[in-house]
Amino acid sequence: MAYCATKNISTQGLSVLVFVLHISLVYCVSTSLPSVDDVVIRESVVIPSTNSEQEAKELYDQALKQYGSYGAFARNICSTWENRGCQCSGGVEELALSCRGVGFEEIPLDLPSDIVKLDLGDNNITYLPSKSFDTVPHLEELVLSDNTISKIDSEAFIGLHKLKRLSLHNCGLTVVPGEALKRIRGLTTLQLNGNAIMELDGFALKHLKSLRTLRLEGNMLQKIPTEALIGLASSLEALNLGSNHLFSINEGDFPLMENLHYLLLKRNRISNIATGSIGNLTKLKVLDLDDNLLSAMPTGLEQLTNLQEL
Repeated sequence: MAYCATKNISTQGLSVLVFVLHISLVYCVSTSLPSVDDVVIRESVVIPSTNSEQEAKELYDQALKQYGSYGAFARNICSTWENRGCQCSGGVEELALSCRGVGFEEIPLDLPSDIVKLDLGDNNITYLPSKSFDTVPHLEELVLSDNTISKIDSEAFIGLHKLKRLSLHNCGLTVVPGEALKRIRGLTTLQLNGNAIMELDGFALKHLKSLRTLRLEGNMLQKIPTEALIGLASSLEALNLGSNHLFSINEGDFPLMENLHYLLLKRNRISNIATGSIGNLTKLKVLDLDDNLLSAMPTGLEQLTNLQEL
C-alpha cells in the first residue's frame, strides 16, 4: 500500500512544479512499488521506508513550507516590478525579470537578489557604473541589447561570478570593454553583434577561457581578429563574423582552434581565401561563405574532414 498526501495550492499565475505536474503536491511513501490501481495521480514519488506515514508527513510539510515562502516572495517581486512595467516569470530555481522597453535611464539599484535572468534591453541606458549588478549575485543571463551605451566602467560587472550569457547587441559600442569583461570569466556566450567595432586586440577577450559562442556579426571589422581568437582557441565552438568588412582570409588569420565547429563569414566582401588559411580549423562542421565575392571554391577544404555544410 502507498501512503499519499495531496494538497492543492493556487499558484496565482506562477508555474511551480514540486514533485508533480500541474498544481498538486503529492507525496507517496511505500515499502513496495504501487500497483496500477494505486497510481491515480499523474506523477508521484515512491520512497522505501520502515516508517512510511511519518516520512511522508515530514516530506510534505517541508515542501509545503518551501513552496509557501517562495510563493509569497515571488508574488511580492512580481507585483512590485509589474507596477514598473516589467514582467517576471520562471520557477523556483529560475526566476527571470524582463524590464525591456520600459524607459529606464540607468541600472535599477533595487534589483531583486534572487533573479537568475535579467533583460534590460531597449531602454535608455547610456552608462554602466561600477558595481552595477552587485545586488544580483545569482545572475546567469544578462541582456543589455538595444541601449546606447557610451561607457562601461571597468568594474561594472564585478560580483557576477555565475554569469554565463551576456548580450551587448546593438549598443553602439566602438570597442570591446575588455577591462569590464575580465570580471566575468565564466561567460560561455557573448553577443557583441550589431555594433561599430572596428578591431579587437589581444586583451579584449583574453580572460574568457570558457567562452563557447561569440557573435560579432554586423560590426566594422576589416580583418580577422587573430590576436583575440588566440585566447579563445581551446574553448570557442561557434564564431559569427558575418556582415563585416572582411576582404580576404590570409594564412595565419585563424590560430589552431581545435573545438571550433561553426564559422559564419557570410555577407562580407571576401574575394580571396588563401590556401591553408582555414586548415587549422580541423573540427569545423559548418562554414558559411554566402554573399561574398568569391569566384572559385576555396582550396584546402579537403583538410576539413569533419565539414558537413558549406
